[in-house]
Amino acid sequence: FACCDNACHQLVDNSLSDSSLHIWKVLWERDYAWLITTWPLGQKVHEREVRKNRMIDKLLYFEFGQTYVNYLLTGHSTNESCLVGVHGNIYDLSNFLEDHPGSPETLMAHAGRDATQTFEDVNHSRTARVMSKSMCVTVDLFCYGGCGVRKAKDLPHFDPSRIMKNKRRRRRQPATLKSIRIRLQLEEQKAKHKLTKLVPSGEALTGNINVYYNAFERRWKAWYLDTSFQTQYLENDD
Repeated sequence: FACCDNACHQLVDNSLSDSSLHIWKVLWERDYAWLITTWPLGQKVHEREVRKNRMIDKLLYFEFGQTYVNYLLTGHSTNESCLVGVHGNIYDLSNFLEDHPGSPETLMAHAGRDATQTFEDVNHSRTARVMSKSMCVTVDLFCYGGCGVRKAKDLPHFDPSRIMKNKRRRRRQPATLKSIRIRLQLEEQKAKHKLTKLVPSGEALTGNINVYYNAFERRWKAWYLDTSFQTQYLENDD
C-alpha cells in the first residue's frame, strides 16, 4: 500500500501523523492486542513488565511482531506452566510434562522461549509432530502467508503439525521489515553478552540465559532458572 505513491507512503510512514498513528493502531488491534489485553498469560506478563506504555506506531507494531514469543513466554518453564514457541506458534506443554518420553526437566530446560531449533535438532517423529496440534494455543498467521496472531481453537482447519512435518530447522518468522529484523538480531547478541555477566557463576541451571525484548519500553532483558528451578530476571540499568 505504501508503495503506491508518495502520498500513501507519507500516510503510512509519517510517525507524527494522526492518520498514520490511527492506521497502525487499527492494525495492532486486529493482529496483536488480544495477546496482552484478553489472554490471561499475556496480561500477567505485560502487567509485570511494563511500567509505562509506549505509543502504538509502525515501529512498535513490527518490533512486537518479531519479539512477542520470547516476551510473552518469559519464565513459563515450570511444572505449573510450561510453554514453548515453535515455528511462530505457541504450545502449552504443561499437561504433557509427565508423558514426555524424555523427562519433565528436559522440557522445562528449553521452555519459556522459542525452541524451534532445539525441537528440530532432536529430530522428533511424525507422531510427535501430529500430537503437537492438541497443544497449540496461538498461531502466527504471518509466518504462513496470513495476517495476525490467532487463538488456535479459532482456526479449526489450520493444522500446525502439517507445517512441522517439513522438519525446517530455522523457525518461521513473520514478514517483518528486514531492517528491523536485522537490528533486533544484532541487539539481541549484544544484550545477551552484557546480561550474562550479571549472573553469578554456576547459578544458571543450564548455563545459559534467555534474552527477550520489551517492545513497549524498548529494553532488552533476560531470565534464567537457577539451580533450585526458581526464575530469576535480569536487566541493565542503562
